[in-house]
Amino acid sequence: MMASILLVILGSSIAGFFYLRYRLHNLKDRGDLAAAIDQEFQKVTKRHASGGLVLGVYKSGRTLFKSYGSVSPTNPQPPNAQAIFQIGSVSKVFTGLALQILCDEGVISLDDSLAKLLGQNLPLAEAVKPITLRQLATHTSGFPRVPNVLLKQLEAKVGKQHLLDNPFNEATLADIYAYLQNPSDLGKSGNFVYSNYGMGLLGHILEQVTGQSLETLVQARVFQPLQMQHSGIDLNKANPAQIMQGYTAKGELAQAWTFQVLAGAGAFYSTAEDMLQFIQANLSKNTPLANSLEKIQLAQASGKTGIAWMQASALDRFIGNLHTIWHDGQVGGFTAYLGFDPKQDCGLVVLSSRSISMNMLGMMVMRQLRSQSWKN
Repeated sequence: MMASILLVILGSSIAGFFYLRYRLHNLKDRGDLAAAIDQEFQKVTKRHASGGLVLGVYKSGRTLFKSYGSVSPTNPQPPNAQAIFQIGSVSKVFTGLALQILCDEGVISLDDSLAKLLGQNLPLAEAVKPITLRQLATHTSGFPRVPNVLLKQLEAKVGKQHLLDNPFNEATLADIYAYLQNPSDLGKSGNFVYSNYGMGLLGHILEQVTGQSLETLVQARVFQPLQMQHSGIDLNKANPAQIMQGYTAKGELAQAWTFQVLAGAGAFYSTAEDMLQFIQANLSKNTPLANSLEKIQLAQASGKTGIAWMQASALDRFIGNLHTIWHDGQVGGFTAYLGFDPKQDCGLVVLSSRSISMNMLGMMVMRQLRSQSWKN
């Protein structure tokens, strides 16, 4: 009897799961995309107590921006599409794109190894030598998120309680190189392990190969061709009136993060306007970088990433966002989410000046974008 009851409960649960999945995948088009997006946006703003938030969406030739909050304590105006946010790990997409462009120009190859690119001038551990640029760009190098020895060094410099105030500003090139000679917590290459160290190292290698700073390289190869005029690394070059004040997850004032090294992992800033322009470039076949942009979207061996881009997550797939290509970012006072669906010709950017994840908002808005149509 008990076994029969359990089977009924199990069957009901499975049926409920698949019914929910069906409903999530087949959202009825109510013919008012703007209203659907506003509904998702309002859910988040109710608990976004400090800082500012900008959402930009694109679908089938039309764009929409929404904003909330304020630029800073001294500027109570809501941020606009030109407001400047740090974008954290979304920076990795630009590092990956710069890599692909250099490969397409024949300067380097995705399968060049660290031994080839660094080994002539730097002693490398044997386990590090065969690691390739492709593995750095797809988080399959075996490098950890941040090496333990580097974390301990940073803690010793600033104190554990201040580690997240501006951590990468304290890392030096000597620290980065020292780990390559003794990678104590290096994992098995080929397995996906998200690595800030690996992507930061990739950015440094691109600097070594070209003789340019990462900012100069990306400005020339990416931002200028795509007319992204308000993106970069050095905030001193940005319009101070448009720079957002960042806040921690607790709502406390946060300083901007700066990077002496490992800039490729998270040093860039941008605006919703520039980022939505980048989304549209990824969806277009008629941009100067179309070939390179298309290549970095393609799934790599692990199935989890493209070149820097992330492929649709398990939650994405559950709610029907089967073809989403995305990346998120988080630093001490900011978060970002960038995503697009090339099959549905739509995409979005979310920029927040409070360090709380915007991934769920991004996924829910993507769900609306792929299923709803604009109101005529």
